[in-house]
Amino acid sequence: AILGDLIYSPTTVLNRELTEMSAFYDKFTYGPYLVCQGEYATGSCPSNNTLWGAYTFDADRQFNLPETESQNLRIQQSGVTVAFDFTAAREMEAVMNITLILVACTMMAFTAIIVGAAVSDLVLRPLQRMLESVKAIALPILGEEGQNGDEDQGDEIEILERVVQKLGKIAGIAAGWEGHADEFKNAQNEDKAVLQMLYNRQKPGPERDSSGVPGSGANGPGRAAHATIKPTPTADLVVQLESLGMTLTTLDRSDFNPLKESSEKLTKVSHWIIWQNTRLFGEVDLTSQGSQKFVKLLSENYDSKNSFHNWRHATDVLHTTWRMIVQAKAHQFLNGMQQFALLVSALSHDVSHLGVNNAFLVETHHELAVRYNDMSPLENMHCATMFRLASSANGSNIFEGLRRAAFFECRKMCIEVILHTDPVHHFDMVKETQVLYQIHSDEGSKDLAELYAKPEDKQRAMNLFLHSADVSNPCKPWSV
Repeated sequence: AILGDLIYSPTTVLNRELTEMSAFYDKFTYGPYLVCQGEYATGSCPSNNTLWGAYTFDADRQFNLPETESQNLRIQQSGVTVAFDFTAAREMEAVMNITLILVACTMMAFTAIIVGAAVSDLVLRPLQRMLESVKAIALPILGEEGQNGDEDQGDEIEILERVVQKLGKIAGIAAGWEGHADEFKNAQNEDKAVLQMLYNRQKPGPERDSSGVPGSGANGPGRAAHATIKPTPTADLVVQLESLGMTLTTLDRSDFNPLKESSEKLTKVSHWIIWQNTRLFGEVDLTSQGSQKFVKLLSENYDSKNSFHNWRHATDVLHTTWRMIVQAKAHQFLNGMQQFALLVSALSHDVSHLGVNNAFLVETHHELAVRYNDMSPLENMHCATMFRLASSANGSNIFEGLRRAAFFECRKMCIEVILHTDPVHHFDMVKETQVLYQIHSDEGSKDLAELYAKPEDKQRAMNLFLHSADVSNPCKPWSV
């Protein structure tokens, strides 16, 4: 306003005011470089209207015409335009902005480092340890514990995916047998009876200990390793078999037909199968006379009037079990006493059978069902009868060659394997076998002794051998 009033004032007063204005901005980084009469938003001020300063560059002047319009500021008031040079101020502002950005980036970088370290300590490292632990647990399930190096094993996420896939298969197996009752509504009465027997679930009882025995032998150290013994009968044992009127070629066949042999010959051949096994592996001190008495007494307690569960069925199951363990090379993971317990159980598994099933005994409140609390009454009776016969007469105890501790181990295995001939365990055994296969499906080259290293796996194999032999008749030639 003062400048506007001074346009018509004397020149000296105007010059003085302009000089003072210029001096005022000397201490700042910005200031006026031109005072022009008239209002000019853009363009240059006519020379005849210039009151102070100039558009031309002068190195001696503190402020000059800026190079860019962004550094130029015009203020118009009362017919006077004052142009300011903000070059230094804008440059300083740009430097400060760049400095601020650099400081912010530096702080963000340090913050990211600190937060990253905290996240690594709190989350990533524990997660890595967890994944490494899961990997260590998962590799045996996948059958890759023998591999070395992460390159061969894959990362933890890949292994977890494979474990989940395998567990999915196992879960599918576990659930596969449930919920199918509707599929059997239109079955024949005979089929319904069989299915009822198979799907019947007894009340759960206490779990039995299915531990095996030490692999070094049942009667102490010093025995030959059972895995290195060839299970083929020796020449003297073959001669003994031939003296019974039977050749090894005839006996060691899937189409061996016990229906064509006399009961007396079957008794002698059954004794020979058990006898030759104990002679080969040498872990059970079996006397020929005592074992013969036991087998004969056992044959007399099978009801000949029973059309199926008779002595011929017992010898057929023994013969099939023996051939199974030989062909499966079971001697690599079952020692001599375990094979002995399995063979004796095979011959005794249906002794004194009544010709009816467990469901019938339970429904009729039979004495056996009452005695054994509806839990596999027939199979419990078979076990009890076998051990009763083994101690009922002098010289008929087939277990007398075992030491006390070995006898109790053998008794435990015999009970377990005979109880698993109850058809209610069929689907559970199938699932256990499928699970075992899924767990070790990637270990085709693994040794059998290593696959069945756990005592419970040995017992499961024994259960499966006898149960398979017991129901193997439909798999044999039609003539049998």
